[in-house]
Amino acid sequence: MLVYGVREMVAGREDHVVREAVGRLGQSSHLFLRHVECHVEEGTLCLEGKVPSFYLKQAAQSLLQSVEGVERVINRLEVVNAYGVSSAADE
Repeated sequence: MLVYGVREMVAGREDHVVREAVGRLGQSSHLFLRHVECHVEEGTLCLEGKVPSFYLKQAAQSLLQSVEGVERVINRLEVVNAYGVSSAADE
């Protein structure tokens, strides 16, 4: 039963981190950041989705590094052009 209680506490903190991250992105003046998906596990916040520039990829990460409970940010945002073509397609 104690383990279940610990899991609940961890899940509650992770939910708080995701809510805070989504809130910050939602308040951004950059509309594309409002569509970034966030999930967290053991203090690591993962960003996923598509943005139109490397600037916005970095802006998302910068906005979220100071969220309480985030030890590390993994930025998996994909930079795509207006046609939805990834910059990684050139590789």
